[in-house]
Amino acid sequence: MLEMMGSVLDGTVKTKVSLYDHRPYPLFEDDYLRGANFRDLPGVVVGNDNVARRDSTEKHLLLPSGKPLLGPD
Repeated sequence: MLEMMGSVLDGTVKTKVSLYDHRPYPLFEDDYLRGANFRDLPGVVVGNDNVARRDSTEKHLLLPSGKPLLGPD
């Protein structure tokens, strides 16, 4: 009889692997409005050194919750 290593037929018991200590971070409406790519947000400039910085001449935009679109520097 041909046996395969790691198969259930060799007497091992298959267990379900679970990650119990992981809790997803709750997202709020503000998180969805900010989006994923902060470099595309108004008020962000990317310099020649490829570092994103807040544009000091741009007015600070607020989300409907009253929180700033961009966090503090």
